[in-house]
Amino acid sequence: MPQLLLLPLGEPGLLLTRVLRRSPFLGYRGPRELSERKLVRDVRRPGDIYYNSGDVLSMDLEGFLYFHDRLGDTFRWKGENVSTREVEGVLSLVDFLQEVNVYGVSVPGCEGKVGMAAVRLAPSQTFDGRKLYQHVRTWLPAYAVPHFIRIQDALEITSTFKLVKSKLVREGFNVGVIADSLFVLDNQNQAFRPLTPDVYQAVCEGTWRL
Repeated sequence: MPQLLLLPLGEPGLLLTRVLRRSPFLGYRGPRELSERKLVRDVRRPGDIYYNSGDVLSMDLEGFLYFHDRLGDTFRWKGENVSTREVEGVLSLVDFLQEVNVYGVSVPGCEGKVGMAAVRLAPSQTFDGRKLYQHVRTWLPAYAVPHFIRIQDALEITSTFKLVKSKLVREGFNVGVIADSLFVLDNQNQAFRPLTPDVYQAVCEGTWRL
């Protein structure tokens, strides 16, 4: 296991909480290995056990904590943890979508990450922004609804057939670097509409409400 370093005040790092008899980790329902993945052993001394929260935080001189990011198959938006797998499951029910890859992207001036989905259309199907809007609004809580859709000819996967998210996260929803078709959630018109440079600028400036 890689060596863990205790970070100085003000520097973002992964929050680990010690598992003690008076503060136990009861685990998740299902296979035991799911719970084991959340535990980190031998952190500060041999035999100790810590719970991996998945949250990246920093602490100031007065002891206040500040949220920066969420690692793994979830991201945090509007104070809620969003499961990418849950959103992918809902989007996969849409008849004109063949494949779906959900991830969180950063937006200037916003805490956490907003939902975005890279999708591949089903053969001979076209994108229906109004139908998709009605579907996600019906089946997902407001905080989990993706705000950006990216249409790709093929979704990149690893050698072990897992969807690649890192490159998508880096590119975000930047219309200046992405050649794929991009759409943005438009609550006023109850549809996903094309993400134009003007709308992109409005999102970055905070005048487009997310």
